[in-house]
Amino acid sequence: PPKKKILLYISSSAMRNMHPLRCAMLVHLVVQGLMADHFDLFQTTDNITVCEGETARLSCNINSNVTHVAWLNRSIILFAGRDKWASDPRVRLTTYNATEFTIEIRNVSLSDEGIYTCSYQTMDLPHTLQKYLVVQVPATIVNVSGDVTVTEGESVTLMCLAIGKPDPIVTWKKVTGDHGGSVVGEEGEYIDFSRTDRRDSGVYQCVTSNGVSVPHTHSVSVTVNYPPTIKDVRNVSVSQGEHAVLRCDAVSVPPAEFQWFKEKRRLVSGSQGMLIQRERTRSILMFVNVSQENYGNYTCVASNKLGNAHANIILHGDADTFHSFLCLGPGRSLSLLVLSILLYD
Repeated sequence: PPKKKILLYISSSAMRNMHPLRCAMLVHLVVQGLMADHFDLFQTTDNITVCEGETARLSCNINSNVTHVAWLNRSIILFAGRDKWASDPRVRLTTYNATEFTIEIRNVSLSDEGIYTCSYQTMDLPHTLQKYLVVQVPATIVNVSGDVTVTEGESVTLMCLAIGKPDPIVTWKKVTGDHGGSVVGEEGEYIDFSRTDRRDSGVYQCVTSNGVSVPHTHSVSVTVNYPPTIKDVRNVSVSQGEHAVLRCDAVSVPPAEFQWFKEKRRLVSGSQGMLIQRERTRSILMFVNVSQENYGNYTCVASNKLGNAHANIILHGDADTFHSFLCLGPGRSLSLLVLSILLYD
């Protein structure tokens, strides 16, 4: 059969503190344990699964016939009976009696994963019991896109890279805006918008999980800029002397700036009895006391860095009523009711 190369690591301090005969017995025990496969002796392997940072317990069931016993990690001796060979302070012996030989590793890390072998001698025969330590690592986001601003129609890709063991699953959710709370696209670290729409604006959340701990999340804000659109403009009809309000609503990102014009003349708040106020996405042109001169065609212009929009609003009077008296002679007159209707283009 092919030869096996076996390396046994024994620290110099351990050698100084060990009787030569005892050292020889230990070497014999360990070598026989490492060669168990070659001797085709019965052995079992169990998995022990712990999360990173937890404590792993490695237990070996023995009996009174056992003369020597040791725990090894690969070819490194951790404990031989009650003697600690490992220099790692995280490793300690917790139980050693006629039926059990148990050690523990505190604050385990991914580097601790692997095969641990309990090798023991009984009736001049070597035995091995193997434990495979599986170290799970919670899913963690290590790289993610920052907040992004694009112009409507442009493309954008959001990225969310995560690590963990087992491999984490990454999903994207939209938490605000249109379709808030819904999963976006398929599972994966990337989400692509080939042609952005204003409805794509909102906060997106990367959620990564591998079942080891609570999901790790990170939010990314997407802002889609677009030019103004004016909506729901209505003409206004009031009588002279009454109060009038003209409203101009515009949707855009970034928010629009408003201007009012009458016959190409820009209006200034506070002049000719007019007031101009801003309410979020709306501009209001108010007349405290409407006069004949106020009637006419007004233009609202909404603009931002991407463009502008305008709409015409007509302020006109109600059917104005007044009396005219026609003199028919001494002591006699005729009252005429005249209706005047003003029409504007």
